[in-house]
Amino acid sequence: HHATFEIRAGEIVGVAGLIGSNRSELLYALFGLDAVDGGTILLDGEPITGLSPTKAWTKGIAYVPEERRTQGLILGEQVRHNITLSHLDGLSYLGSILNQRKENRISQQLSDAVQLKSTGIRQRVKQLSGGNQQKVVFARAIVEQPKLVLMDEPTRGVDVGAKYDIYQLIRELSAQQTSILMVSSDLNELIGLCDRILIMRHGAIVNDVRSD
Repeated sequence: HHATFEIRAGEIVGVAGLIGSNRSELLYALFGLDAVDGGTILLDGEPITGLSPTKAWTKGIAYVPEERRTQGLILGEQVRHNITLSHLDGLSYLGSILNQRKENRISQQLSDAVQLKSTGIRQRVKQLSGGNQQKVVFARAIVEQPKLVLMDEPTRGVDVGAKYDIYQLIRELSAQQTSILMVSSDLNELIGLCDRILIMRHGAIVNDVRSD
């Protein structure tokens, strides 16, 4: 299966294809959730080997999973803990007051950035609407200004208002030179947002179309 493609800084690339075309698996491989059978992944021209989710985060690759409730969030925890979940290294000594302050500050900044509608960063995530839960997942993905964000069905099960906010967020990330690779079943969404769309079939990229 050939999946050769490149993404430039700030480019939004969509991945389309029918169920079973292995769209999500492409993201899993790039995030280190699945082993790569062969080939090379280059980031800024440097090959990345032995990729794991932890290594992906440190290399500047972030991931917004399709199943936010099972893969993306700890529902019983507060908003702030969910936002800083993957970034605890930078917030070590979490017991100290200083770092709680840092965690609160970062969480507040990112809540504002994603236009989160909540009672505050101490609200439990399970009390939020689906769209706002998804914004928490986004906030966590962009804590450390990643180079590449992988998104799997980023607006599935999200109300219209939150969908619009998420589109704005994706465009802002792109304007900051973050590259985005997004899988979506919604062709209108891909056409509206993406610079290019990769068409997949049976694990291979069969077409690469500009969407303008």
